[in-house]
Amino acid sequence: MKYIRKQNNNQHGLTIMELVIAIAIVGITGASVVTLISLLYNSSGSTSDSVTVQNQVGNAAAWIIVDAQMAQHVEIDDTLYPGSLVTFEWVVWKDDDNIKNEVSYVINELNELERIFTLTHSYDGDVEQGITIIAKYLDAEKTDCVYDSSLHLITFNIAVSKTYYRSVNATSIVKVVPRASL
Repeated sequence: MKYIRKQNNNQHGLTIMELVIAIAIVGITGASVVTLISLLYNSSGSTSDSVTVQNQVGNAAAWIIVDAQMAQHVEIDDTLYPGSLVTFEWVVWKDDDNIKNEVSYVINELNELERIFTLTHSYDGDVEQGITIIAKYLDAEKTDCVYDSSLHLITFNIAVSKTYYRSVNATSIVKVVPRASL
């Protein structure tokens, strides 16, 4: 007896066309997910850079305002520190000691704003010195300090620029009336 195989019409496989469509759908979905992750990553980096430059400008402004309001003497373009924008001086009387404070703001070669301070004690002649970086990513061409003698006003322009994927900028104009005349 001869057996003739019957073709089974209830096959449970995929046709080539179904397989191609499934692969296309998976590819489109995968590409969409990769694009979304890329956009989120770039957006996160840009937001992080924006926050960074805003914090740098705010930190610099806060330090400058405090020092300028304490200043009894202000020197613009101080010759003691080449490249300095401004130097503030004041004396604090504490017990039997007069402490002379001298603070200079200088832009260093890494485009950072340095706060160079010297404290001199009259009681024992002891001198303390230090440098604090108060802002990074400074735009040296746009950062300056100007004194308006008619208004007795110091205007400090602070510009910060950070470039990673894209350039992010922040600026602040700090206007302060010092305690003493220039």
